[in-house]
Amino acid sequence: MPSPWNSGALGFIGVWDVNDDGDVPPRAIIKGDNTFLVHPGGVAIDPKHGEVFGTDSIRNGLFSFLAPNLFPERPRSQSTLGNGTTRSAR
Repeated sequence: MPSPWNSGALGFIGVWDVNDDGDVPPRAIIKGDNTFLVHPGGVAIDPKHGEVFGTDSIRNGLFSFLAPNLFPERPRSQSTLGNGTTRSAR
């Protein structure tokens, strides 16, 4: 099913770092026949569970992708409370 916006190429969901600047290639791409994406129109993420959700304007659907490798666990920072004790941030 070709996209009416660009009949020659399938769309994709790209992943960039928030600090990427300029003409930087995506760090990861979700695309291809197995994804059922033709022309993605929206994306949402659930980093806690390693999920990416994408809508497609051609298939009129919502697709979910399990991709925990896109969400590396960050070290927890320590914060100092007013009484001088510390606790891990959650």
